Amino acid sequence: MVIAERIVTARHSLLAEAPQKEEMAFELKPKKATTVEEQWRCDNGWRVAMAARIESAHQGIIAGSDAILDTADAKSTLFANSGGALAADMESHIAARFAAWRRVPLAALRVISDAADQSLPPAALTALNPDGTLALGRVLGSLLTKPWQLPALLRTGRGSGKAFRQLLRCRNLLGVGLSGPNL
Repeated sequence: MVIAERIVTARHSLLAEAPQKEEMAFELKPKKATTVEEQWRCDNGWRVAMAARIESAHQGIIAGSDAILDTADAKSTLFANSGGALAADMESHIAARFAAWRRVPLAALRVISDAADQSLPPAALTALNPDGTLALGRVLGSLLTKPWQLPALLRTGRGSGKAFRQLLRCRNLLGVGLSGPNL
């Protein structure tokens, strides 16, 4: 579990650079420096209150991504480019932008479903319909063409289940004040 001190957006992939005159193909090169593009500080009062109730949570940076981080390499690059994010998601930076626009306090708590050193199996990337329901046909089709991914898919499912249980535990620990102070 991670309680955000800051939320940042940063590059999470290698950049394709245009070939020079004699080169025949594109070459992928990582950015040389930290490439934090946006950042928002979370409300200190909320962060301290959340940490007091969820003592096992780590505090640090949460990195936002507009794309699924499906490989360990993408996660590693985001970690380096974000200044050492403890977690990454696809929602916190959007909430942070909205909070900044509305000039309201911001807090974020994330639970981890897939470890930084684990790549997601192809079937996991097609598992959900736009409305959040399971796309069983696509998952089965992916497994039929690439059966070797079954152990990783089962691991991903177990990780997701564990994360949801942790999130429910956090909700119970935070209690009625979940909406935060000063609202």
